[in-house]
Amino acid sequence: MKLQLKVCAAVHKEMVTAVAWTPDNELFTVSDDRTVHRWDMAGEPLGKVTTTEPYGTSMSWFPSVSKQVSDLFVMGCSDGTFRFFSRAGREEKKVDAHTGAVVRVAWSYDGSALCSCGEDGDVKVWSRSGNLRSTLMQNGTPVYAIAWSPDNEQIAAGAGRDIVAKGVQAGRRQTRWAAHDGAVTALDWCVAHDLLVSGGEDRTYRVWDAFGRALFASAPLGHVVTAVAWAPGGEAFAVGAFNALRVCDRTGWTRARERPQCGSVMAIAWAADGTQLVGGGGNGKLVVAQVVGRSLHWDRYEAVLVESHKVAIADVGGETREELEFARDRVVDMALGHGHLVVATASQCYVYAAPNWNTPHILDMRAPASLLALAAKHFLTVDALSGVQIWSYDGRQISAPKLPNLRPELLSRRTISLSADVLAALDRTDGKTVRLCDALTGRALAEGAVVHDCEVLEIGLSQFAPGLSERRLALIDRNRDLWLYALGGGQGGGGSKGRNKLHTQVDSAEWNDVCDCLVALADGRLVTWYHPSAAYVDKDLMALACSTREAPEFGKSPTVRAFLNGSVTVRRADGALLTARVPPYPALLHACAARGAWGEALRLCRFVADEGLWAACAAMALQARNLDVAEEALAAIKAVDKLEYILTIRAVPSEEGRSAELALCRRCPEEAEKILLQATPPLVHRAIKLNLRLFRWSRALELAVQYRSHVDTVLGYRQRHLAAFKKQETDARFLQYAEQVTVDWDVIAAKEEKELEDERTKARGGEHK
Repeated sequence: MKLQLKVCAAVHKEMVTAVAWTPDNELFTVSDDRTVHRWDMAGEPLGKVTTTEPYGTSMSWFPSVSKQVSDLFVMGCSDGTFRFFSRAGREEKKVDAHTGAVVRVAWSYDGSALCSCGEDGDVKVWSRSGNLRSTLMQNGTPVYAIAWSPDNEQIAAGAGRDIVAKGVQAGRRQTRWAAHDGAVTALDWCVAHDLLVSGGEDRTYRVWDAFGRALFASAPLGHVVTAVAWAPGGEAFAVGAFNALRVCDRTGWTRARERPQCGSVMAIAWAADGTQLVGGGGNGKLVVAQVVGRSLHWDRYEAVLVESHKVAIADVGGETREELEFARDRVVDMALGHGHLVVATASQCYVYAAPNWNTPHILDMRAPASLLALAAKHFLTVDALSGVQIWSYDGRQISAPKLPNLRPELLSRRTISLSADVLAALDRTDGKTVRLCDALTGRALAEGAVVHDCEVLEIGLSQFAPGLSERRLALIDRNRDLWLYALGGGQGGGGSKGRNKLHTQVDSAEWNDVCDCLVALADGRLVTWYHPSAAYVDKDLMALACSTREAPEFGKSPTVRAFLNGSVTVRRADGALLTARVPPYPALLHACAARGAWGEALRLCRFVADEGLWAACAAMALQARNLDVAEEALAAIKAVDKLEYILTIRAVPSEEGRSAELALCRRCPEEAEKILLQATPPLVHRAIKLNLRLFRWSRALELAVQYRSHVDTVLGYRQRHLAAFKKQETDARFLQYAEQVTVDWDVIAAKEEKELEDERTKARGGEHK
């Protein structure tokens, strides 16, 4: 990444103290020459808006709410007031706010409240109309920086060398932590990732989580940090100092740095599309920076944004290179994957299919796309006006899901995921709920949502599954635990029965693009699950179908950027991209299982002779109910107990009986019982024996009484069990039926033999038909 800088003409005669973008991408600036000027996106002046009597110190544009473009901004002044202005420059209202100058003013993201801080050390919250609601903080030193939390419930402020985060509502406790060795001069709160970045007089900038835990601290710069600002989407932030402007990744490492001759960068503002930022200089000049040089990699293709209107595509395998030019608008975002390149400009979206880069499908967009996400069959776009839309790769709109509590500016690539049939998005109102909807219709799924126990940080849907019942959702929560959820109700849906914890202390995780393998970076190790769905077949097999290796080369807090075939791309905390290799055989095994080529799957496992691959093969075969393959795979890993159980299943004469035993193998006794009772006729005796084997005595008796058969069988096995442990019967229901029913083991044995013979006869009849 790099910045294309343009230092605009010095329209202002004094220091530029504030800059702000309007919702329709015009730029307003405030200067110590007591004027407010308007600019276009290219940095060309459009004229003076108004002249103010006091000096303007800061500015905040009213956020657009309900898709209406705002025409109002508030400006903090050196005389202790803040003033409301219209777009045309007319002063609407003046409010006496602080003793001494108002240093910062900031609207909440929903426009319901305004916050101000000043030289008197107070932080105050005001209503939309400018009425005082509360004095949130009182400090003995001036407060130079404030920021709203993403949920508008807290305000963070720089109090001397500390940062204080306090709830807006009365009675909320505050969090205070030591931040810098000098006064905190700049502060911003990331909407998408709930992170804070601060700058101080100690010449450093630092990244914090919402609890005040330090995530990154820079080396001292040449001068005091005067401005910081998060980019829309939260993947980067900008830092300004004397004749210095840099863009950093959210983890802190520097992506690009420039040295504009503008004096101290006193204020920074990002355009809504995140491709352009503006800094106000201490010498009155305006710096316009265009973000270019972004690169994407997939398979053998590389896409690079070489200029704001030009994308270069390189085919590494064919050693070819092409350039795509967009004369109408600049490029806002792009995504590469699944054989397609999607490029979003300010007003359109171009869809290319590799390797044909000459005839794209062109979509007209109502607003610039803030996010793109690709799946195997379609992709999604997110923008401020239309929300989430799902498109096919031939340019046809598939659906427009209406997710509850959707705020497009809060979505990021970590909190929304798309697969062939499901769209999952994190509900940021509580942070624990993942909303699910059908990607083809836009309607909510039957289970509606997955509700986790604590806040969720990342989500990801498996990409290649034969159906909704096999779709898996992986998520990382605030405890850094990696969980796997089953969707579609096949194994308990999104509830507690359909989830499994895979690992702890996980930094990042990613699904494979071509098969349902999962990789994670956890506690300095690279962990690869060959078949995560084995957790719903047999957790012992899942533990075996996994490889782990030490990975100290990735350092602290790495991120998995891509997992394609056997290649894992990892971004280190310092920004370096590293590639790790994992065995390619699981992908081949998945391909064989998907097309039912079990003979090839067995030959592959015999050739590799790896225990983990055999375990994955066994789990896949059990899912597909292929007992022959499962038997050989279990024998290869010497799982004698499971092999014996498979042999027992093979001896069951009826199809329903075998299905029930396989469900019991997956530790789903309710499902197994349901299968038996829904058979025609119901296999009541087998259902009762299933509960007896699990020592579910009350349920076995309930079934026997309900179907009026085998009550003596239940009583007989119960009495034999109690006698073996030298116990006396205490259950009232068993005592009641013991007085009414006589237990005769010869009769019980005869009935069991008859039930088995009837089952064999039915099975032979079915086979004959």
